[in-house]
This record gives sequence, structure tokens and C-alpha cells, in this order.
Amino acid sequence: MKMTTLRPVLVILALALVIGIAFQGSRGLYESTEGRYALCAREMLDTGKWLEPTLFGEPHWTKPPLTYWAIAAGVRVLGRNAWGARLPNALFFALTALAVAGIGARMWDKRTGFLAGVIYATSLFPAGVAFSLNTDTLLAMWETLAIFSFWSADRAPDRSRSRRWMLGMWLALGLGFATKGPPALIALVPVLVYRRRDPARKRKAPVFDWAGLVLFCLVGLSWYVYECLRNPTLLAYFLGDEIVGRVAGNEFGRNPEWYRPFTLYLPFLLAGAGLWSWYLWRALAEARLHCAAGWRALVERHGPGFFLATWLLLPFLLFSLSTSRMITYVLPLFPAVALIAARRAGKEWRSDAFPRKFLAVAVVMFLLIVTGKAVAAYRPPPRDDMGALYRLCRFDDKVSRNLFVLFQEHRQLGLNFYAHSRVVRAGLEPRGRMVGLERVFGEMRAPFGFDWQVVFICRRSTNRDLLMATLKREGFVPSETWGDANWFLARVELRAPPQKEGENAPAH
Repeated sequence: MKMTTLRPVLVILALALVIGIAFQGSRGLYESTEGRYALCAREMLDTGKWLEPTLFGEPHWTKPPLTYWAIAAGVRVLGRNAWGARLPNALFFALTALAVAGIGARMWDKRTGFLAGVIYATSLFPAGVAFSLNTDTLLAMWETLAIFSFWSADRAPDRSRSRRWMLGMWLALGLGFATKGPPALIALVPVLVYRRRDPARKRKAPVFDWAGLVLFCLVGLSWYVYECLRNPTLLAYFLGDEIVGRVAGNEFGRNPEWYRPFTLYLPFLLAGAGLWSWYLWRALAEARLHCAAGWRALVERHGPGFFLATWLLLPFLLFSLSTSRMITYVLPLFPAVALIAARRAGKEWRSDAFPRKFLAVAVVMFLLIVTGKAVAAYRPPPRDDMGALYRLCRFDDKVSRNLFVLFQEHRQLGLNFYAHSRVVRAGLEPRGRMVGLERVFGEMRAPFGFDWQVVFICRRSTNRDLLMATLKREGFVPSETWGDANWFLARVELRAPPQKEGENAPAH
């Protein structure tokens, strides 16, 4: 089986697109991350404020706008649904697989690059992350493209082409910075360590070049500078909350315990490739990284193995030092896993049985991923599936006189993404995003000249009896109640008073 007949780029692209798109919108948006990203993107579409992310109309500065732009583009193409919101991640996943293949081809040869692209496309961890709304799938693409550009620059035949590839690296880093901020620069760690130990570095284009730095600033920093000039207090928020608060504090309560890197990060790096992890384990064992001699030999060779080791180890240590930890943070390190596994697998290519074995493993991994996505899409919806709650609410988007009230709930942001009718959060006492319930009752008692309805929504297990008692006390009798195992809904219909002959109804 010769590589020239496989058309490797098309094979990898087709494989990754099928895996990425399969069942991508067949389940609803989950709370709270997916709902938050989708709602911010929807508000951008509704308001046209493309440079200022908002949540419920208020500025929401936790992330730069590039991810929201991508989600909004998907929603514009496919509509206000999970398919539109998640489509961009499927495309980013496929492009990352191609970039991984490109790095493998630059480091070794086209065959190894092909193996690396297939391994990445059929690995459980990156495919699973791409099945949700997040910034990390897009960030992983930019960081992988930055590494691809660096290796292209490092292996370029002349200095001028090397400098052009370095510009590509800084462009990718700038786009990564516009996606998630400082974490995008983690890709520079292996680049700088590798170049620092390169005996031929003086004959190659420098990493830090004025043109590259200017390009990075224009692409990656311009939004931050613009918004900080418009909002003088924003710089303190970016530095204090988004950098110091996440790295050194426990402001967000995301797995700050010292042991979490070993229970969160390591399992997904060591086993996230599924069956391909066997090649990763064999490569690590053969490199003898459990002893000093193995590391010394790796450093002395100063080849792709040394670069991949620094790509995995040093960022892992940096992520571990941070007190804010989520599983998806280490996704940009996973291309190194795929490349290590591909290099080890490639050593067996000359065996007559290996191509068939490789194809069999790829098919099994493909079926595992697609089946897993199907199960997640069609299992009984969990409580935080806002697509299921949206369908349960029986929204009539053609009627503008509906009010949906989430009782004692301050989250469930995805419901606002789906709904065209008005959605408010109300509780017995105003708190956070919840208004006081008296405000809702006051609106319900106002003399409108048209019929309308209010649907109250609450958790069945905790707030059903409290909601019904509150409605009864206020004199509102539901005309209908319904729900499922998670949610309870009660509809209150409000009728307009009879109008005198010739009297016009007031405008809504």
C-alpha cells in the first residue's frame, strides 16, 4: 500500500470532518459553559456589537471575541440551534488534524505525517472536546499551526523563506491570543527551548523578529488595547482577575488541589488517544525517560524527540502550577501525543501486517467515537440540557406575548440562546441574575389590552411545591402544568378586560 495512492491530505480531512460533524448538533447545549458561549454569540448577532462581548446586555470580558465570532458565523449559516453553534469546532478539529500531519511530515516524512493526522483525528480526547462549545479546540488549532510554521521555518532551505514561516508562526500566535489570551503563548515554550539548544541557530531566522512581533501585536493585542482605552478599569480586570486570579488564586474554584494535575491532565494525555495510546506508552518506555540517562540522550540528540518532550512536559508543569484547572486546558498539548505515537507506529510500517493492523485500529477508533457521540446525543437528556428544556417549554416563536420565568434559577443561559420569547430569572429574593418575584407579579397584574401567558419553570425535585404555593398565595391559578423527570412547568393565562365598542387595544 503506497502512500502516493492514498491522497493523505484528503483522507485525513474527510476522516476528521466526518468524525467532527457526526451528531454535532443532535444534543442540546449543556450548562453552563456551552450556554454562556452560545448566548454571547447570539447577542453579538442580535446587537451587532462585534467587539464587545455581552451577556444579558452587560459586557462580558472573560474571553476575547474570536470564539464568539466563530459561533455566531455557524449560527448565521445553520440557524439558532446546536448544529450552528458547534459546527465551527468540527472544522477547527479537522484543520488541527491536517496541521498535525504537516508537522509530522516536516519532522520526519510524509508517511509519519499521515499516521499522525489519522491518529489525532481518531483519538478520543480531541474528538470529545470538539463535541462541545469551548475556546480550547480553536486555541489548539492556532497553537498547532504555530508549531507547524516554526518547523517549516526551521527546515526551510534559505533564510528568506524561513523568515516568512516565522511570520506565519507569529500570526498564528496572535490569533491564538485573540482566542484565549496569554495561554496561547504556551506554544512558545518548546520553540524557545529547542532553538536555544540548536547549534545552528545563528544561521536560521530568529524567533524574535521585529516584523513578527509587530504582526503579533496587531492581531493579538489590538483588541485588548482598544477596549482598555475605551474602558480604563478593564486593564486591572485583565491583569488581576483573568491572569493573577486564574493562575495564583482560587477565584473560579476550578480544581485547585495539588494532586489535580495527576487526576485531570495525565489520564487524558496518557490514555486520551484510545487504542493509539499503546504506541505512546511504547515510545516512552523505549526512550527510558524514567531515568536520567534517557533524558540526557534525548537532550544530546536535539531532534524532534527532544522538541516533543519539551512540548509535553514544560507546558504540563506550567498548567500544573496554575490553581485554575480544567481538562480541556491540555488539549493544545495533545498533538505532541499524536506525533509521538505516529513516530513509534511508523517504525513498524515495513511489516507486511502493519498497514492492515493500522487500518483496523483506525476503523475501531472511528466507530468508538461516532458511537459515543450518538449515545450522548440520544440518551435521556440530563437536567442541564437546554435544548431539551427548550422543547419542553413549548415555545411558540410566532407569539410575542409569552413570558417564561425560571423560578429560583440564575443559570440555564442556553434557554435564552434558543428562545425568541422573553425569558427572565426570578426568585423570592433578588440575587445575581435573578430579579425579585414581586416584579414579575407586578407585571402580570398590569392592565394590558391583549391576552398573554406566563410559563413558570422550576426544578421538580426542589422547587415545585414552593412555586405552586407562591402562585396560590398571589392569586394566580395555573391553567396547565406539565414537565419531565427534571423540570416542572406551570402556565398562567392572562386575559385582557372586555373592550368597549370602538376602543383600540394598547400597543404591546
